[in-house]
Amino acid sequence: MTDSSGNVVNFKNCIIVFTSNIGSDRILEVAGDPSRRKEMRHEVMRAMKDSFRPEFINRVDEFVIFDSLGTSQLREIVRLELNKLQGRLVDRRITLNLSDAAFDYVADTGYDAVYGARPLKRALQRAVETPLAKMLLSQEARDGDTVLADVANGHLQLTLSSKDNQLSPSPT
Repeated sequence: MTDSSGNVVNFKNCIIVFTSNIGSDRILEVAGDPSRRKEMRHEVMRAMKDSFRPEFINRVDEFVIFDSLGTSQLREIVRLELNKLQGRLVDRRITLNLSDAAFDYVADTGYDAVYGARPLKRALQRAVETPLAKMLLSQEARDGDTVLADVANGHLQLTLSSKDNQLSPSPT
């Protein structure tokens, strides 16, 4: 490969992965309908051809088109991010539990059809981490406490929970 300065670089033993949201609107149109997968692939490839020059497309060996994320995948991403947060609370012996409704709330508010699951982490920060940090700073929550996240009146709320009344986070 030659760069814009004329330097030649050997890419013989490289795999290059490009990602793009080109054609994602077509993917969303047929989400969950396997009978339209071939049509969707054709539409996405047409969008690629409309966006990139033939010289570039001809040099790409394979195109992999991913389906839209479903509820179970979104909940799994929330669970993974929640595990990271819970890992940061271990030293303080604080347990954080999300109800099923709380999982759904974070997954719903953190998913965007255009950006996919990228905003999920920010949604968890806004809905859970920031309120939890405020509870810790105000000493409303202390070392050894259990905090429950649940949905009430359309909003995620954190409350202190007795150890006898813990809910286990459920990713599905």
